[in-house]
Amino acid sequence: MVNTIHESTLDLLSYLGFTPRCKTIITIHHVNAWLQPHFMFRPQHPIMTFETNTTSLLIKYCIMPRFDAINVIYHPLKTYIETHLPFHKPIFTLPTSVYDANHHQHPQKKTATKLHITIPGLIQEQRKNYTSILQALQQLSPEELTALHISLPGLPVGSFGKTIVHQFQDLQEKGASIQIFDEFVPDDTFNTILTQSDIILAPIKIQTRADTLIPEYYGTTVGSGVIYNAIQYAKPLIIPDTFNLLPELQTSALSYRNARDLQHHFTTLLQDPTYLQKLQDQATCNAEKFSLPNLQNYLKTTLLPWVRNK
Repeated sequence: MVNTIHESTLDLLSYLGFTPRCKTIITIHHVNAWLQPHFMFRPQHPIMTFETNTTSLLIKYCIMPRFDAINVIYHPLKTYIETHLPFHKPIFTLPTSVYDANHHQHPQKKTATKLHITIPGLIQEQRKNYTSILQALQQLSPEELTALHISLPGLPVGSFGKTIVHQFQDLQEKGASIQIFDEFVPDDTFNTILTQSDIILAPIKIQTRADTLIPEYYGTTVGSGVIYNAIQYAKPLIIPDTFNLLPELQTSALSYRNARDLQHHFTTLLQDPTYLQKLQDQATCNAEKFSLPNLQNYLKTTLLPWVRNK
């Protein structure tokens, strides 16, 4: 199985020497870029246009024909491919992470004085929209604001990332407890923060793109790692109402359309600890649907028979 995360178009040339004598699976993270590659013309972005068109040529004619099947990390991507694209090879759904009850501390009744909200992942313009979050936090009363602890374990990217960091620092000056980073977050630090969190907030920007100009859509043509953060750490989620969430997680997720919805969620979670506890209990139940034994069973019943079938 080959992953498709790469740094630049030059990395794609490595596939040209890939000729294994076995069945091959390629993990697709961006469905449109890899299964619908096409030429684009954007004269205002000549370098990106060249990158997009070169990448599309390599993927369509040199890379995809070398593979017998694909894997997607987020199940709705498989549904989208089967219902929207003329793709006829096998599609598997192996995730990036699973829930392991042996390494999970079941949530206890909340005793900490602050509600710990974590917003994980890169602070990057094409991935996230922080506008509603910042507006909602600014609308909270001083007492509510100081009752929150907000962690942002993720590297700020570019001028956008720096702007978001400064905006959260402004809230910090108003009494909010903010944990923010200006460099890559080590795995052990990330693990500690997620383990100690009460709930994950995912301000996913639905329309995005990969390394090309071809548009992608979170939840439909590209998965989000934050969903598997919620599964791995058994945490409830707050997500945009337009995100295509896994049905298995619906009962441990809150959705929002705007800053008012977010403000309402913050206030409710602060005022009603039993509401948070119910969400956390449900999150654990939902995470168990993605356990290691279930993944092992999927490998035995679905993937391995395909591998053995000549």
